[in-house]
Amino acid sequence: MSSTAGAASETPRQNWVVGVWSDMLFIVAAPLFALVWTLGTMLALGPERGTTVVLATFGVFNVAHHFPTFIRIYGDKDLIKRFRWSLLLGPIFPFGFAMLVCAMIIRSGASVYEMLFLFMILTLWDPWHFIMQHYGFMRIYDRHNAAPRKLASRMDLLLCATWFAFMMTATAEWLPTILYELHAKHGVDLLLWFNAGTKQFLERLALVIAIVSTIAYVWYLVWCRMNGYYISGVKLALMLITFGVMYFTYVPNAAMESLVVGWTFPVGFATLGMVHVTQYLAIVWKYNRSLASRHDGSGAREGFFRFRTLFRHGGLLLSSAYVITCLLYGAIISGSFVSDEALPLWATETFTSSTAFRWGIGILISLLFTSNFLHYYFDGFIWKVRHRENRQNLAMSEEGSPTAEQPVASWWDSAKKSQLGLTIVKQTVYFVPPILFLMVTYWFVQDHPEQKAPMTHLMEQLPARARGTLSDEDWFSSVDNAYRQLAIESHMADLSSDPKHKAYKADLTYNLSTADLMLKSMSGSLNESDLELHLRQLQQAKSDWTAALESEGSIAHRERLALSAMDEAEQKEEVRKFIDQIDGEIASIESGFVPNIVPSS
Repeated sequence: MSSTAGAASETPRQNWVVGVWSDMLFIVAAPLFALVWTLGTMLALGPERGTTVVLATFGVFNVAHHFPTFIRIYGDKDLIKRFRWSLLLGPIFPFGFAMLVCAMIIRSGASVYEMLFLFMILTLWDPWHFIMQHYGFMRIYDRHNAAPRKLASRMDLLLCATWFAFMMTATAEWLPTILYELHAKHGVDLLLWFNAGTKQFLERLALVIAIVSTIAYVWYLVWCRMNGYYISGVKLALMLITFGVMYFTYVPNAAMESLVVGWTFPVGFATLGMVHVTQYLAIVWKYNRSLASRHDGSGAREGFFRFRTLFRHGGLLLSSAYVITCLLYGAIISGSFVSDEALPLWATETFTSSTAFRWGIGILISLLFTSNFLHYYFDGFIWKVRHRENRQNLAMSEEGSPTAEQPVASWWDSAKKSQLGLTIVKQTVYFVPPILFLMVTYWFVQDHPEQKAPMTHLMEQLPARARGTLSDEDWFSSVDNAYRQLAIESHMADLSSDPKHKAYKADLTYNLSTADLMLKSMSGSLNESDLELHLRQLQQAKSDWTAALESEGSIAHRERLALSAMDEAEQKEEVRKFIDQIDGEIASIESGFVPNIVPSS
């Protein structure tokens, strides 16, 4: 190929989604602005309050950006005509299953917030959604590149995917927390296969692959330059800024630790999440304005949208109204996460524990789940840049006519119009298995207290064992479950900086040793080696409680939920009482006396 094979008659100018300044503010440099805002909030309010504000703001922003998806879909007659049954039936499965879970939980008498186990699907889906949006913006800014489309798109995707995989692997919290939640709520035991050595290996492997892909990408850019193909500086800036900020906010590093005390992965995730929201608002605004301004007789955006001229003419006032409307939607739907402390004075305990209130919260959580679920599902097929309609309305082709180098696929060409029966089958296969799996495994764990709360179950069985009314099989099964949970918490204490795992490990260590000592003391088989072993276990429990005390964050774990109602200062005061109790027992044993055995739970 000659060096000028792909060169245009003159160097093309960089295209923009909305405009130069709008793109820089809401898309390209948005990660930097979000990082500055988060750092300022954390420094001004302190770790605890700052974290609360950042996460609450992200919660509203995140749900707010679902609303433009629904405007984008249900306001476009062409899209409705092409995907009618997929779009109309889409909300039924997620909302119906969520309300079924709500009814089951309310009937069981459990907290309606137990419904949040459904969000595991969204936790796993979200990273893919994030990276594909970033990749989409790279493709938009690469509009003028005349290099072969498949090569250009695959190189951009390779660079995005490999660096994103490294970032997510290198985080201290994301993957271990997912594996832990799968164990705790669904009985899926994968965590014991994932230790610190495995994590380090995967992290290094992901880094090597990312570096190799970067070398290949640099070669691709050199090749583009040699052949006269356009290279978008904005695309490269977007990549560098996004993944640079992602590294500092996601991956534990000395720079962030020196700047802010109490920085955690959830805070970093919220920081980049707000960027994802502003970028999405910008692209939907651009698409809807272009669609509303078309005069091709397609019928798109007729009626309300043209009559109100909201998207057709835009302007600061109307664009502000658009953003405010989205934020109101986010504030209302995310209201299911309001804490007891934030409720108004008239919301008494009687009111909040009433069936009507619990149903209200359950409906909000169901709507929140459905909103997230549909946003991911719909985005998966409405934003593909290979479709002519998207390229037209995102100004990726001149005058809406694809060039010879551009794809000509259309929604109308890619497949037949959706049919009711086929759509029901597809959505059943697509939606039902993951939701049903979470529901079945969750209720199985709920019905087995030895899995749901192994420490509590063990201590509840202790009196019966002491009286001799509990069989060896039942008792040792409970002991095994408690030791298994101890192994899980030891794993998590090594993998995660969350202090609740050290606290849970301390509780398990103390109570297992205490139960064993109590039974041996009552049977008359207690000897000096048993006391020495108990002393070592007490010292280990004290060490873990002290480490939890010195860490930032809540110490409440799933079997000490009473602590969750306290702030961090009150939690730490309770922990000091536990440590004083352990010190008393250690002193008693060292003085040659058998301590008063009092379980901590």
